[in-house]
Amino acid sequence: MWLVGKGSHQRGFTLVELIVVLGIVSMIALLALPRLGTVAPGAELRAAAEELRSDLRRVRNAALRESRETVLLIDLETGSWHGAEGAVRGVLPADMEVRITVARQERTSEREGGVRFYPDGTATGAKVTLSHAGRALLLSIDWFDGHVQIAAPDA
Repeated sequence: MWLVGKGSHQRGFTLVELIVVLGIVSMIALLALPRLGTVAPGAELRAAAEELRSDLRRVRNAALRESRETVLLIDLETGSWHGAEGAVRGVLPADMEVRITVARQERTSEREGGVRFYPDGTATGAKVTLSHAGRALLLSIDWFDGHVQIAAPDA
């Protein structure tokens, strides 16, 4: 047994003090994490590209699952995309630009074009370029197998 006599001083922290400090550090980390995406250059662009790729994959999977043609239309003016039924699936941030290269028959107007997926997983193919703050990403939809890839435009 260790006894502490009068006049001796212990150094260190109590368990309660350590728990309080860990709680404060955790709260600061929770507040800072959402802001990290805006600090990292290109994070907003990458997030938008991933969201669009996810929706393109969903539309392709619906074509496979339901054995029918499905289409995802991209509106260049509003930066939004939707299915043939018209319900908006996603919208780009206002300061982000979108360009699309699609087959002529998939161009529905000057401001809108689409990607058609067939029941066997193939597609009409397309290239979608997203630009933001001097950066750009290219989504390529392969006509042969309908897969969607994201890369730098010059890659």
